[in-house]
Amino acid sequence: MSDGSYTTRSGEKELDIGYSQTSTRDLIMEKIWKAYYSYIQDLNFSWFNSWQGFTEVRFNRYKETRLMAEHCDHIHSLFDGQRKGIPVMTALGLLNDDYKGGEFVMFGDTVIPFKAGEIKIFPSCFLFPHRIDPVTEGTRYSFVAWAW
Repeated sequence: MSDGSYTTRSGEKELDIGYSQTSTRDLIMEKIWKAYYSYIQDLNFSWFNSWQGFTEVRFNRYKETRLMAEHCDHIHSLFDGQRKGIPVMTALGLLNDDYKGGEFVMFGDTVIPFKAGEIKIFPSCFLFPHRIDPVTEGTRYSFVAWAW
């Protein structure tokens, strides 16, 4: 919305988020850093070879019927005046796979296979819309962080 407020596109069906300090937080942050580094090395672009920083990890919980509506990660609210910019890379990791539904979908209808322990890296711009389909059984746990 233009006034800076945020309304979920899926209302009561939206996921739960948290920033809790867990015993594995530092390990996850290290894995994200390595994934970003590997992603940039694999691209091997002379014009894109680093990032300025990245956010703390955010944990996502999708109970049965919960989802994330289609969106892109062009998130201005990550920046508070001290940090300036826009996210350029998204790191999304899956923590479990003992649930049903909850598919990671990009570009409208392409289901991206995702296993527990994997991290997906992709550009955080409008060209990479994505969503999480509703969980139909169990609870899906994941994490996300953004680099700028």
